[in-house]
Amino acid sequence: MFHLTFVLITAITFVVFFIEALIHFNIGRNGNGEKSHTYIRLYDVAELHVPTRREFFKIAVTVLMFSTLTGFISSYVIRHHLV
Repeated sequence: MFHLTFVLITAITFVVFFIEALIHFNIGRNGNGEKSHTYIRLYDVAELHVPTRREFFKIAVTVLMFSTLTGFISSYVIRHHLV
């Protein structure tokens, strides 16, 4: 039973957050044309984009919506199909 629960929750999380990642990708691609971004440099390995307040809000709302969706779906599956 535990293994099935793990697999189902992992699959649900993957699918929901993959869709979320696609939305984040499109938020970035379809930004409002702001080219003057702030970056944080990480040891010459990478630079992190610091989003504007508007971008940050869009990302936060998207993550909250999909986290809630994952919680509802996982709870439903556990309650109705695994107990």
